[in-house]
Amino acid sequence: DELARLKFSAHDIRIFFDIRLLGREDELQNLNVAAVDCNPETLSIIERQFQIIPRVNMAKFLVDNLLEDPDGNERLQSFDLVLTTTTHYQEVLERFPGLKPKLVQVAMAPTRNSIIALARLVPSQKIGVVCESRRFLNIVLDHLKAFEVPASSVSPLFWSELDRLDKYIAGLDAVIVPAGYSLQRNREHLAAIQDFTERGGVIIPFDYQIERGSLLNVEERLRTLLDEGSRGL
Repeated sequence: DELARLKFSAHDIRIFFDIRLLGREDELQNLNVAAVDCNPETLSIIERQFQIIPRVNMAKFLVDNLLEDPDGNERLQSFDLVLTTTTHYQEVLERFPGLKPKLVQVAMAPTRNSIIALARLVPSQKIGVVCESRRFLNIVLDHLKAFEVPASSVSPLFWSELDRLDKYIAGLDAVIVPAGYSLQRNREHLAAIQDFTERGGVIIPFDYQIERGSLLNVEERLRTLLDEGSRGL
């Protein structure tokens, strides 16, 4: 009303408020969130999920390294929120009891598309899993068991062995990779990957994400922290 009395147009008033709101947002501090788990693949997937949430800086910690670190508590205390999977929540809490107010457990599960893709596999197929850690491999194997695909039908290839990718995929019908990872990162493997897909080979991204209920809980915690930060200005 005051701006209108000063003869500002509606357009000018809208610009004025937009500028003030942008300024207010710039004054808000980003939230620092730590993700803790036993394998780097899951940590990368969690980080990718949080890229769409504004004002969140994500740091990743392998749980074994953190539990063995004498300064682990001090490292985590600097974060506004610490996320860990249900598998590791209790051991992280026992090691760092002072973190309880900011420690949040999240449930992880394959996405619907990943489950559908795994369900199409059959035990007679030759299946590969390209991954960074054996722990992530075991997660994939556990889910394959639900579709009666035994571990004996699965051949792993770890990232440290990618130089033999061409020969590896030549004998496979399907390859499972962590979500967000592409087999086509190295140009020297492009021809072999093209041959693999042209003869019917399937590349399946295993998208192992935070379940919706857990994600909504985390988003609510983050929103509360942002509101508290804005009231403190």
